[in-house]
Amino acid sequence: MGDGQVAKVAEWVRPRFDLKFDDLRDKRLFRCKSDEIASIRFERADGASFALEKDDQGNWTISPPSDRALKESVITRTVGGLSTLAGKDVVADDATTPAQLAPWGLDSPAVEVEVRRADDSTCGHALGAVIDPESESPRYYVKRADEGTVMSVPEYLYSRLDMVAGDFLAAPPKDETAKEKTGSPTKGKNKKRGRKKAAAD
Repeated sequence: MGDGQVAKVAEWVRPRFDLKFDDLRDKRLFRCKSDEIASIRFERADGASFALEKDDQGNWTISPPSDRALKESVITRTVGGLSTLAGKDVVADDATTPAQLAPWGLDSPAVEVEVRRADDSTCGHALGAVIDPESESPRYYVKRADEGTVMSVPEYLYSRLDMVAGDFLAAPPKDETAKEKTGSPTKGKNKKRGRKKAAAD
């Protein structure tokens, strides 16, 4: 250093030096690896709360229990998604009181998700909320329950928290589905053909 020499670097190196402090912060909501996750609790403001938990054999179960089979692929995808879930932009720091959290809807979160390991130690407890959910441009915010940092996230990331039990359950058996249907099979077929014809026109 100080010898007056200038070095040329590859173009891909430049972005590594053009980082803001916000880019370097740890914004993860759950601090554990996917293979460490043994239980996930979804607390929903609409009352449809549920939990996923591994049993002693390492198989996933759901509570409240259901007669329908679990979608293992969805559970695997959710576990992986939560283990890497992080906020995008920091919108507030040291927001801990209801008054400080209200602008982001987090004084009364729509969903809370807690992830734990097999030894019952916590990976994290996250809160999520939506501002103007009925508008054309709703805004999504998250934070760790034990920290005051509020972060915005895009809708596709928020959806990893905003899960319902039915997302993890296989469709009911065909005989049960048939009982719920009304009308003749012929009418249903005609409707399908009508939609196809309309699309073709």
